[in-house]
Parts: sequence; C-alpha cells; structure tokens
Amino acid sequence: MIDNTRRLFFGFDVASPWPTTYPNGRLIDPASRHLTLAFLGNVSFKKLEDILPTIPQVMKVGPVGMFNHCLFLPEKHPHVVSWNIDWFDERTIQNFQEELVEWLRHHQYPIEKRSFLSHVSVARAPFEQQEWLQAFAPLPVIVQGFHLYESVGNLTYNPVWSFFVEKPFEELSHTADVAYLVKAESLSTLHLNAQLALAFTFPPFLKYIKEIPLKNSLDDIVIALNELITQADCDGGCPLKAVSFHGDVEEKEGIFSWEMIVDV
Repeated sequence: MIDNTRRLFFGFDVASPWPTTYPNGRLIDPASRHLTLAFLGNVSFKKLEDILPTIPQVMKVGPVGMFNHCLFLPEKHPHVVSWNIDWFDERTIQNFQEELVEWLRHHQYPIEKRSFLSHVSVARAPFEQQEWLQAFAPLPVIVQGFHLYESVGNLTYNPVWSFFVEKPFEELSHTADVAYLVKAESLSTLHLNAQLALAFTFPPFLKYIKEIPLKNSLDDIVIALNELITQADCDGGCPLKAVSFHGDVEEKEGIFSWEMIVDV
C-alpha cells in the first residue's frame, strides 16, 4: 500500500520587494516565503484532497499590508527570524483564518487552539538578533495565492494544491514609465492597492498611506496618489513624478481593474 502521508499546512503565498542583502542566518528562499494559516502536520494527502472542494470561500483579490517589525520566534528560545505583518484589512485575514480552522476541525483535524499571529519567516538560526533589528525596514507585502503546502525539508515549502487569488496589482511592461494593473473588489480598495503598488517601487510611501482617506472615483484616486508623491518628494525626494490621468476603471465579475501609469 502506498504511503501518501505528507507534512502539510495551509498558507498564503506572499510577495514583497525583498531586500537584496540580509544579516547572517539560514535564509528561506523568497519563493518559499508564506504566511501559515493552519498547520496540519503529518497527514494523509489523499484524505485531505477529497474534501478540498468544500473549503471556505477564499477572497477574490489578495489583501495588502506591510511588514512593520522584526520577530524572533519562539520568544523563549528563538530560532526563527520573522517579520510581523500589519494588514490594512486585518478582519478579512482573521475571519478567513478562523473559518479555515473551523472547517478543518469539522473534518476531524485537531488544529491547535492559539491566537493567530500574522508573520512571515525569513531566516533560521544561527543568527544575531541585533543585526536583524538594525537591518529591518518596513516593506509592503501582498497576498498572491492560497496554497496547501508540503514541507519537504531544507527550508523548502512546495504547493501541492492551489486556489487562484487575483494579485492586487502586477507590474506591466511600459516603454518609458512605470505601469501597474491594479485590481480590487471595490473602488476604495483599488485606491489602497494602487498606493501599495507605488510602495513596491518606493517603500518609503508606506509611512503616508494610513493618513490618506480612501477615494471612490478614479479622478479623486489619481489626485490623492499625486498628493502622496508630492509629499514624499518634499520630505526627502522621490523617484516617481506623477500618476497619469489615464484609462478607465473596468469591472468584471465583481473585480475592478485599472491600468495605472506613473511618470518617472
């Protein structure tokens, strides 16, 4: 009889403008970095695969947030460097994680009851905590997929099942400027996701984002984005010049999309 037991967990695939250099530590490859939502341990993949069609509804467009500080886990004897995530819509993440855990318990998976901590592991011991604290700087982070992962060892985590989630934005090829295709489930969230796209290009934008009320029309969104660029430029310089009044917002199957072009 074939043994289909695997070490499995559910998680969000995340993306960020990752640093090019890091302090010492056993780095986790950016392609394997994730936010763990529910850890199952060594279980039958076939048994779990049979119930995957009944999994709770996943959001259509990936949420956005920022890495806001460094964590060393577990607290008493840390052997993992992680970055904490401050989500701009914390409740959406929290609700989905709770629904996922309840679904697993309903199907007799004994998921441990503990408070959910949004974080992404970046490196494992040996490392020097002070070096990581000094090197840390806030970065934008987005969800770009939902997977059932298998831990295969050597800090490698491979998706064995995936649920498609639209990226909140993706960079487009453009002749002379920077361009993003921004997506969201509402116009106000489209504004938020456009700001995160700018922060992928220039992370210092992050410190302004929560201060700006979200807009519900494209013209107001462009004006607000340009005010953000002007403020950043006045405070210390900014490589971006302005967001163009370009294109229209399109809506299809409950998802709004807009091609944002930024002069550089």
